[in-house]
Amino acid sequence: MLKNLLSFENKKTITEAIVFYIVVSSVSMVAIFLLDAILNLGSITYHIAGFLSKILSVFISVSLVFKILKQRKLNWIGKSLLAVALILSFTKSGLIGSMLFISIVTCLKNID
Repeated sequence: MLKNLLSFENKKTITEAIVFYIVVSSVSMVAIFLLDAILNLGSITYHIAGFLSKILSVFISVSLVFKILKQRKLNWIGKSLLAVALILSFTKSGLIGSMLFISIVTCLKNID
């Protein structure tokens, strides 16, 4: 199940989508927390470290959305959900909110 975690060519089952959400969100949050901790040790202020962490979370969300768009043929519902995920990546909910919609899109089937 984990070997095809970042492969979006085929529709995922609900279980695979839940595992995808948990694993990718957890790994991304750990990376963001580590970046935040490293930057807070130096002379960088708390606000700059938070801003750079936000940039990393947006980068992760945007890269996943473009990878899905490149590997899948989605209908308008899937593309709309990915647009919502992109918008959410810039808001307060950030990575967690956008990953929820990205996980839902992985369960949708390709159009023929």
